[in-house]
Amino acid sequence: MLNKFKAKLSILILASAMSLPVLAADDSSDSPDPTPLGSTLKDLEITKKELNAMGNADNLLPSNAPSKKLSMSESIALALRYNSSVQIAEIDRITQKFNLYQAANEFEIQYALTASYNAQQARVNNLSIPTYGSTVTPVASLNNHYGGNYTVQMNNPTSNGLYNPGLNLTVTQPLLRGFGKDVTTATYYNAIDQEEANKLLLKSTLISNVSTIIQDYRTIVTNQYNVETNKLGLDNYSDTLKSVKALIVAGRKAPSDIVQAESDYTTQEVNVEQAENSVITSKLTLVSSIGLPPQINFTVPNDVEDIKPVKLDAQLLFNIALENNPTYLTQKLVVRQNERNLLVARDNMRTQLDATINANTGNGSGGRANAGLPSLSNNRNTLLAVGFQLTVPINDFALKSALISAQTTLSESKVALTAAKFQLMNNIINDITNVQSNYKQVVLAINSVNLAQKNQDILNAQYKLGLKSTFEVNEQLKNLLSDRSQLINAKITYLNSLTQLYSDMGILLEKYNIKVRY
Repeated sequence: MLNKFKAKLSILILASAMSLPVLAADDSSDSPDPTPLGSTLKDLEITKKELNAMGNADNLLPSNAPSKKLSMSESIALALRYNSSVQIAEIDRITQKFNLYQAANEFEIQYALTASYNAQQARVNNLSIPTYGSTVTPVASLNNHYGGNYTVQMNNPTSNGLYNPGLNLTVTQPLLRGFGKDVTTATYYNAIDQEEANKLLLKSTLISNVSTIIQDYRTIVTNQYNVETNKLGLDNYSDTLKSVKALIVAGRKAPSDIVQAESDYTTQEVNVEQAENSVITSKLTLVSSIGLPPQINFTVPNDVEDIKPVKLDAQLLFNIALENNPTYLTQKLVVRQNERNLLVARDNMRTQLDATINANTGNGSGGRANAGLPSLSNNRNTLLAVGFQLTVPINDFALKSALISAQTTLSESKVALTAAKFQLMNNIINDITNVQSNYKQVVLAINSVNLAQKNQDILNAQYKLGLKSTFEVNEQLKNLLSDRSQLINAKITYLNSLTQLYSDMGILLEKYNIKVRY
């Protein structure tokens, strides 16, 4: 079973290393690039060639290339491909996967081979005495799941043409301290839990980045709507200004009324400029979150997702969060690891009694029956030994300190797990409250805009009849523009509150059909 696991893990490590995200500075091919969500950029509307044409990282000036529409799904896919924190997290996975491979390898057969050769020329009593020899020693060892170790070693020495091989077998088995599957495999199962924690860390990183991209994208949409709203207001102020001039010419308005109209028009021009600057700033923020150069030239469609009420069952959502929230699940793994560490610390306090069996054959000297491979099986040179080693810890403060540390660490991790559960519960309740409240605000904002528009239409009609002043009309127009902006903000806030709920539940990636390649 471990051999199959080892082979699969080796393939995963190699595949991970080959599929790490790399941003090519210059690539004329349209070949797809791997992304953490299991899709390719070729599946999107934006290809790599178009992406490179949209901006050059070496040029501080904005790109002259035609702007490309960038959807939210494309923004998310690009972030999962180019965001630096995602790339670092994927690179870290190489080491993390190998750590698990190393832990599993502890119970695999370990091989070693040593070899040496020496030659010397000596002169004694004016006689030349050459000496030469070599040795090759292969060793194989295996740890079992109960703390034991089996080691087989074959000595292959040659000296001045004589070959005296020897075969040694050593079996060591703890009988007290270090005996038992739970103790021996604690490190291995801790490594498995650590691998799960590493996967959760990657998932948490992706959720955080996806959530940031979504909110940055919606901020652009909000600011673009504000630009449209302010431009519409500017057109209305322009019409009002023209109307005031016409009424002054007709003698129905005093010349001083033009001052108020011109002042409101100029103020609205400033609002338009500020709104357009907010769009630029929010685009730079999105590009930075994605991990692309700021010169990228793109547009975002003014599409706000449909606003629909969502049925929220607090208990059901909390149960889902308990099964998917990375932070809570990671803390559960920490508790499980600390329980094993405490088991090992308690075992280390026990008396150590190890049994050792040695069996040797061969290792003779000279020639004839003591030399060559037959000397391994002719029973002329054999050894069989059994030994026991007893170690009793007496007032060992180092072991006591390790035990106390393991106990306190486990207790702290259990407290932290309870706190994480309560915090998750608090977050879910708060998120549900925000979603419900924000939806009500959307409904109220829609009604407010409808009423403000009706009131504006009435005031415009009364103004044409001279029944209302320019100031009253413009003040109501300001209210209408403000209500429209509040409606867009309310919709975006509602959508963001849903995103936050899905993030805290740990299901944001699934909501956007993102399949993580661990």
